Amino acid sequence: KRNTYYSRSVSAHKIEWNITENLKFCGVELIIFGNRSVDYAYLIPFIPFWSAQSYNGDIDNLQLFGEICYSKDKIKVYSSLFIDEWRPEWTFDKINRNWFGYQLGLVKSNFLKKNDNFQFEYTWTDHRVYRHRFPINDSYSNGYSLGFWAGPHSEEILFIYEITNNNFTVNFQATNVKRGELTNKMLNEQYNESQEADFYKRYNNIHESRTIYSMKLEKEVFVKGKVYLESQFITWRNPGFNPKVPYMRKNYIEKLSFNMGLNYHVGLKL
Repeated sequence: KRNTYYSRSVSAHKIEWNITENLKFCGVELIIFGNRSVDYAYLIPFIPFWSAQSYNGDIDNLQLFGEICYSKDKIKVYSSLFIDEWRPEWTFDKINRNWFGYQLGLVKSNFLKKNDNFQFEYTWTDHRVYRHRFPINDSYSNGYSLGFWAGPHSEEILFIYEITNNNFTVNFQATNVKRGELTNKMLNEQYNESQEADFYKRYNNIHESRTIYSMKLEKEVFVKGKVYLESQFITWRNPGFNPKVPYMRKNYIEKLSFNMGLNYHVGLKL
């Protein structure tokens, strides 16, 4: 066989607005297009991609991002909204194009005591985001989703607590991720405007879920080095799940593992 390669491009522009000393807003437009040379309309920073891609025939994959962040003293709260498809006049209709993903997060220093840090983050994505009617415009690179690592039709909740004292750092993490199917049938139906908005129920009883609890003890050694010992406990339902060819497996994995290692930083002068 012989491989065939196609050109593929990604263009983006961003605006940042410091509303107040503690409140910041960011807005991003990103466009994915392929099988043609660079589109010069997407190289002009002050032209909205929303209008440009409509002018080009609405064949490219336009994505919008909005993020707002509030930080003061030892606390930071942030929230972001990802829009892969949106038709404003249909926003509140039963049949709509609200293909969204969102993230909520909190970071707090000196949470329980001095020199500790706490982080909470929740991410949710619709099953219709990231993928496009033309595969060359998908938000993937070599099979890996761009942005949220779990991709579309998934959600993750994450907790991290870390405390440092006398060159010792203790890190606790807990994460739970859930991921559902992504079939070609679902891709075709999401562009069928005659379908009801709830034609597909989330996860549809075919999904995988994985929970990880970990504790890591780290100590500074040799001025520029760190030695660590880590333990992890993993529970995994429906392991080996393939979103494109989904089915439920009866097996269930529980695993306890221990890791240890040494990190040492060597400064090099070039």
